[in-house]
Amino acid sequence: MCDLRTGNQKPKQAEPSAVTVVLPKNGVAQPAVMPPPGRPGRRTNVLEGLKAVLRTLWSSRWATYFKKPVNAAKLGIPEYYDVIKYPMDLNTIRLRLNNNYYWRANEALEDFELMFANCDRFYAHGSQVRAAGKQLCSIFKTFLSMIDLSNETELKSKPLLKARKTRPLQPESAHPSSSKLPRLGSDEAHDEAHDEAHDEAHDDSDDSESESDVDDRPYCKAIEIESATKILIDWQMYLVEKNHSLRLLDCLTKRKRALINWPFRCSDLWREYGQNQHYNHEDNLSWGTLRYMLKNNQIESFEHFIEKLRTMFQNALTCFPLDAMLIEATTAINEVLESRLGAFRRSLVEAKKRIRYSASKKLRDYRLIISQHESYFSSEDRLYRYR
Repeated sequence: MCDLRTGNQKPKQAEPSAVTVVLPKNGVAQPAVMPPPGRPGRRTNVLEGLKAVLRTLWSSRWATYFKKPVNAAKLGIPEYYDVIKYPMDLNTIRLRLNNNYYWRANEALEDFELMFANCDRFYAHGSQVRAAGKQLCSIFKTFLSMIDLSNETELKSKPLLKARKTRPLQPESAHPSSSKLPRLGSDEAHDEAHDEAHDEAHDDSDDSESESDVDDRPYCKAIEIESATKILIDWQMYLVEKNHSLRLLDCLTKRKRALINWPFRCSDLWREYGQNQHYNHEDNLSWGTLRYMLKNNQIESFEHFIEKLRTMFQNALTCFPLDAMLIEATTAINEVLESRLGAFRRSLVEAKKRIRYSASKKLRDYRLIISQHESYFSSEDRLYRYR
């Protein structure tokens, strides 16, 4: 097995540093994932980069055999732990990275090398598991080459966020609360609200996956609805769809997804490195192009924006039909899109319902005021006639 950092030959079953032999229990040997008391770990820039690489490996179809420790009893290979004294798997590495088990990135790289070396040591040539290990190792080397291993620095822990004040629960009424309804507003008010939301989305770009990408913030400031009610409602509907499209674009272009959204940062390079001579480069799309089209109101609706995204992904597969790394990155970013799409569509439907309810309520109030004024002036007119 080759050293992933230097390319020098290593022994196939070299003993990892500061690791004891793991004894199997019920056919499974689970290495330690918490740092020992006398050897604490830490967070470094390279270890954070390896977390992103691990997420890419985890989403690969070749990682099926390496996600969990080998269950020798269930797989019918009781001799596995007689041959493999130091087992390793992707889930163990993931837990160690999350628990700050490693002191430096070299320790994590040793675990990756150990996992691939164990695969080559136990499984015979031509076996399905060994072939998958070769493919996964090739992907790992490709993404590892994008990380600067020579400049490793420790990262300071983030300060704890203050606890948010919780409001007491209130019973839900038959109609939506007016405080939760979006308010109709002018173009300038919408632009200011969107710029603030866009800045907040970029500031929170490194948050964990558990944080929701969809929020229910009000969109604009209130104005009075006059005669052109339908025009204002249609324009507000478009602003809401544009706002959801921008938030989805921010979700797909976060820094934590840099390993899968890189093919679409600059489509101008496709003309120079494209593999399909019959591809029409005039139809190229990129993240910057889509953002420009949204800013200049060239996208008609949210579904039109989704269509543009899928066209961009298909363009990449058409222009680079033989690039395995690009195909895997495009597939991964498309999976992120499909996983978030349902939540964004539900949020959009709810936002439109609130706009219709708010507009109809304001229109009823407006008509009531007009009728009261007409009634008042008609009564004044009658009194004047009797005089």
